[in-house]
Amino acid sequence: MIKKTDPVTWTLEYKASQPIERLAFKRNPDNSRINRWKPIENDYRVYLESDEEFIGRKDGKPFTEVKLHLTPRYKHLPKDYAPFSPFSDGGILIHSGRFFACENECDDSFNEWSFKLTVPRGEHIIINGVTVGSETNWIDSGSGMSIYIGQQTPIEANGFLTLIDAGLPKSIKDALETDIPKMTAYFKSKLGDLPEGLQPTLFASYSKTKGTSVQGGVLPNQIFIHWDKDDLEKFAEDEIFINDLLWMFAHEVGHYYQRFNSTNIEPSESWVHEGHAELLAYDILSSLYPSSDKYREMRVDRFKKNCANDLENTSLKNAALNGRFQAYYSCGFLIHQLISNVHQTGLGKSAGPYETWKLFSTKADANSKSAQEAFLDTVTQLTNKNLSESIRRFVHIEHVEPSNVIEEFTNRREF
Repeated sequence: MIKKTDPVTWTLEYKASQPIERLAFKRNPDNSRINRWKPIENDYRVYLESDEEFIGRKDGKPFTEVKLHLTPRYKHLPKDYAPFSPFSDGGILIHSGRFFACENECDDSFNEWSFKLTVPRGEHIIINGVTVGSETNWIDSGSGMSIYIGQQTPIEANGFLTLIDAGLPKSIKDALETDIPKMTAYFKSKLGDLPEGLQPTLFASYSKTKGTSVQGGVLPNQIFIHWDKDDLEKFAEDEIFINDLLWMFAHEVGHYYQRFNSTNIEPSESWVHEGHAELLAYDILSSLYPSSDKYREMRVDRFKKNCANDLENTSLKNAALNGRFQAYYSCGFLIHQLISNVHQTGLGKSAGPYETWKLFSTKADANSKSAQEAFLDTVTQLTNKNLSESIRRFVHIEHVEPSNVIEEFTNRREF
């Protein structure tokens, strides 16, 4: 159980089904729990063993429950999400995955946790896109979720809920409040409504403290970003900063309108949906913010350089195996942009990012082919087999001079 009594008093209680020797945590990105989680009873301790954190009695005796005080401040975690992301008005976003714990040991077979959350009267909880009262229970799993506690009311636009910190610098706040609805309306006009029953939530929080961290992330049906810095105003007027922010949100919002289950795709095929989402971000800025032309050119140049660097001594197909997952974004963008630039010779239509994706999603749902093969079938249908085979070679071959191949590949218009 997690309980908020006042802005600075948070308690966490674990109860075991039987006497246990210790509590083990599912996620251990660092050892900050040792300093930030304080057992209420002096008989218990939070300790480190083999780079993993545990809770146990100091005398080693079994126990069935333990209570701790928490530190409700932002903490940047390496390769994980902060347990608390404060809003400037006193609200807060918590990440449930930080509290996943197991009896004695955690292993991959255990992936379900029962939670209860209680907050003071006058505040509400937003969980799974739904606003509830001051208390709620749920079963959690996977990577966990972000949960809002506070008094702010979310805004609904085109199936999205947005909760944007009122204390953000005006240019950032205005951009998010006006541009997210524009993005969702644009994608809706191109790709249709969100899948039935889906209501993603977008959180943007801000703590004006002496920090330097900016952390964004995505969890199922949730997009969030937190700024922990006291000089955000000087960045807020920078055009590149604002365009980077819009691009990031456009990419993530675009994923929802793809209506595509990326959990069923092989990592080596990630260029299909990640590259497409990057092209959607490019198209959003091109269509809604035509003054961003220099910024978009800079992004394309960066994609070419990054793609070439990531393909040194590996193919795109094997990039994930070599720790170069970002190649699926940069190289994937270049593939999708090429398709959009090449005009189909039989049907007389351009294979733009929306026509291509709508036909692909139909094919992906209708047969058992891999996502990549279904997508290349779509490219063949909308353009020709020469283009789809060129893409296949580009994905599978380890190129001797990637930068030269990329330049030639992306500049072609006839296949």
